[in-house]
Order: sequence, then structure tokens, then C-alpha cells
Amino acid sequence: MTNGLTEKFRGKSVFITGAGGFIASRLIDALMNCQCEIHGLFYSPAPKNADVFQQTQESRIIRPGKLYRHKGDIMNKKGMRKIILETRPDFIFHLAAITEKGEDPDLINRTMDTNFGGTFNLLQALSGIKFAKLVFLGSGEEYGDNRAPFNEQQAVRPLSPYSLSKAAAEDICFAFSKAFGYPLVILRPSVVYGPGQKSRMFIPSLLDALTKNQPFRMTKGDQKRDFVYIDDLIEAILAAAIKPVTGERINIGSGKSYSLKRAAAIAQKISGSKSSISFDLPYRQTEIMNYLFDISKAAKLLGWRPRYSLEKGLKKIIKGEKIHGRTVVRLS
Repeated sequence: MTNGLTEKFRGKSVFITGAGGFIASRLIDALMNCQCEIHGLFYSPAPKNADVFQQTQESRIIRPGKLYRHKGDIMNKKGMRKIILETRPDFIFHLAAITEKGEDPDLINRTMDTNFGGTFNLLQALSGIKFAKLVFLGSGEEYGDNRAPFNEQQAVRPLSPYSLSKAAAEDICFAFSKAFGYPLVILRPSVVYGPGQKSRMFIPSLLDALTKNQPFRMTKGDQKRDFVYIDDLIEAILAAAIKPVTGERINIGSGKSYSLKRAAAIAQKISGSKSSISFDLPYRQTEIMNYLFDISKAAKLLGWRPRYSLEKGLKKIIKGEKIHGRTVVRLS
């Protein structure tokens, strides 16, 4: 991390929602080097009318900085307002979201409630608070079946409750920005991957099977995806917080797409796994066949460019290379 970036966060209060998630955990690791006060909201269900969140302090001796763990629910309006008033954050990173996919009505309701309603709660909780920047993580899935490469000028075409909830959350963010002058930036990441990721997504599922030399089933694999390595995304998130940019939607990806079949072949070659890969699963009804991002706006406004190709990222995960300080952040 550059000294200039460290100085931007030194002595500041930082609030992170979804702090128990994959992306947020890496963001926290990066910020721990910045001598700032980090407040992480870790999900813990509570009665909606409760106004008290549990708080514990965790000091990491191996790195400077302090992490305060707040256990609560972003759907708790009173609790959210209370924690914002107590922490008075200079920077807010809104990463909390339900990312599960499915057609279960209860899951759909929870997705809309959390991803849209939770964002609305956070924005209301920030009323009257003077802060430097709110960075909200949207989703590349909002582009739906638009023509690739996706760019920020295209109208969103959500094909799932998840992408719809993200698109709606973006709209409410911009409504607050215009009405109340909230300084914010929305990042739309492509498919994120990296070490320690645990999910049903393609790459972590594939790597788990390859590591164990177990069979792996997938579709024919002709659909293309733009994969962005976690460290690249963290750099973009931090850049969005400190750069003099507001009121913008910005794509974050690698700018290159790979078919899933090719990605699987690359991973198998790097790992030397003896797993058998079969291509017999059906495509989803709403399958997006070409998922590629135009990232020129990120380069122009944030001075950000990805450092990891898919091959380099997969090698770092599979070979188990040690990452000193976990996330090394640089700004051009």
C-alpha cells in the first residue's frame, strides 16, 4: 500500500457493512495497515425494533490499526442509526448483500428486503452525517443480456431477483446523492475470485474439486466470463473512496473474457489435478453467454487497472503463494 493511500485513511473512522464476507474481509486486511479505526458490521439477526448492537473490540497485534466488531442486522433501522451516530464514519463501504440465487419465494423476499431495504436503511441512518465517501458494491449482473462488452452507459436489464435488487439499490443511492448531496461511487464488479473464497460459484467449486482430485460437472462451458482477482477489486474499492470522484457508476473487471471450458482447462493444468471434468449440465434459462466489461472508465476516473490475468490469479491460489499483509494495494 502506498504511503499516500495510508495517509488518506490515517486517523479516520471507517464503517464496513457485510464485514463477515469474502470481499469485506480482504478490505479489512488492507485497511488494518492504515492506522484507521475500522467498524465492521457482522450479520447477527435481531428483533427489528431493537436499538442496541453488540460490540466487541478486536486488536490485531501483527498489524497496526483497530477493528471494532459490531454484530447486528442492516434491516434494523434503530440499530443502524445508533451505530452511525456512535462511529461517525468518514468512509462507508457498503458490501452487505444476499447473493444466493434461486426461485424460492422466501429467498426472493429476503434478497429484496436486504439488498434494497438494507441500503435504504443505511442511507437514512447517514442523515446529517458529514462523510467523505460512500462506496457501494453493485453487480455486473445488472447488465443482464446487454451486448458485450458492458459499459456504464447501457441501461440495466436485470434477469434475476438478485440483479434487480442491486439495480434498485443503486437507484436509491443516486436519489439520496442528488437530494441530499451524499458523496458516493458505485462499483459494478465482474466475477470476483480469490484465495479463501467459499461459495457455490464456478471457480471456488472447480478448485475445490481439483484440489481433492474429485470429479467436476459443468455445462458445455461455452459461456464467457470476465474474472477479476480479489486484490484488484480491493484496490479499486479503496481508489473509489479517496479519488475526487462522486455520483458515478464504474465497472471493475479484467477487461478480458474466458469461456468456462477454457478456465477449467487452465486451472487443471496449473494444479496438475487428475480430476475428471464432465460437460453434461444444462445451461440456466437466463444464461448470459458473453460476459465482458469495458473498464476504460475505471482507468480514467480512478487511475485503476487490473494487475492479475486469470492465469496469474489461479496460479496464486493453487500454488498457495503467501501474501504478506494479505492485500498489497497500489494506485497509479
